[in-house]
Amino acid sequence: MVSAMPRPDTQTIRELLERHEQPLVRYVLSLTGDLETARDIVQDTFLKLIRRENLGEDHAAPWLFAVCRNAAIDAGRAQARSCALHQRLPEPVSARSPASEVSAKDDRRLLLELLAELPPEKREVLGLRLDAQLSYREIARVTGHSVSYVGVLIHESVQSLRVRWHQLAPL
Repeated sequence: MVSAMPRPDTQTIRELLERHEQPLVRYVLSLTGDLETARDIVQDTFLKLIRRENLGEDHAAPWLFAVCRNAAIDAGRAQARSCALHQRLPEPVSARSPASEVSAKDDRRLLLELLAELPPEKREVLGLRLDAQLSYREIARVTGHSVSYVGVLIHESVQSLRVRWHQLAPL
């Protein structure tokens, strides 16, 4: 049984903001290619959440991502530009040697290039799974695909990345 919240309280909003703000910004950035637009869309989405009534707690993340996705698509149409879909991954922090740091940066660059080669639909579901850590069911709610199709897209994406990585990565 889904518990319904009459209206999200301040603590719930704060918790949702802390957990989802950065993944939402990265997700919208991947759709719009513009950081300021991404931040504006995420902020507007949280304002909509504050006004929303009867959102089940287990539906908050898919709802947030779906609203952001729709707003990003609308923004892209309004500005008549193609989606850039470049995800920014955080730089790893480590105490490795300079040589291994160079290697890690090369690996990161290659991975970003390989991700950019994926079709937009596959990049989107993979990002929602890995970056936002949404379940297949939640991704299906966000994208409108079936749960099984989400699984197929993720599986094909990972397989494609694995094959391309082995073809291009230095030994």
